[in-house]
Amino acid sequence: MEKLTLRIEKVLIFLILIIFFISLFFLAVRNLITHKGDLVVILFFLAILLIPFILSVTYFYHDLSKQVFVNKNNRELLINRHGEKSIIRQDDIVESYFVKVDPNKYGHKRIKFPYYKYIALILKEREKIYITCLLCEPELIIEALNLNCKMEYYDIPFIYSYLGNNVLTTKGYKDRVMEFENNFKDYSNSKLAEIIENKTDYTDYAKEAASILLKKRRAL
Repeated sequence: MEKLTLRIEKVLIFLILIIFFISLFFLAVRNLITHKGDLVVILFFLAILLIPFILSVTYFYHDLSKQVFVNKNNRELLINRHGEKSIIRQDDIVESYFVKVDPNKYGHKRIKFPYYKYIALILKEREKIYITCLLCEPELIIEALNLNCKMEYYDIPFIYSYLGNNVLTTKGYKDRVMEFENNFKDYSNSKLAEIIENKTDYTDYAKEAASILLKKRRAL
């Protein structure tokens, strides 16, 4: 089992950016009070460093609070967060996202942040686990768990909390089943059977709704 530890080179880069930003911020405040120094220049550099500052702080926030162990043989992760240990296996992951800057667009005029990337694991009940490049390259997690990740390209790879919001919770799934039961109530038995047997055009909750209706009718 491999323990993921903070990558020194990434930590140093992120810390330097954070310290530099904070130093410039205090210089700007001092300039406003004493009117010494070129405030325009200071604000210019603050604006440039604002996004990497936010990225660095949020990546630290997500990865400093947990320990991650990778078991490639069993295709599982052991995660310790605030003393609470949990094992995440491949089957526990409903969806996964690899978030990064598109390498084919580095030459674009807009500012890019290719040093920042992470993987988002969406578990049952829509629980979310983020593992950033501070701990490892996301490819390591993808290979270890044999994941079929969805690639998400952003100019600014923030920790996007909306990723995976399309995953249904248990309650959400049941609500959808009830909704489709109501939609299918006037369908014939043959049509319901066709929905159940169709492998591509209907969702799982639609098929379950059709199955429930058929069972109810046969029980009468």
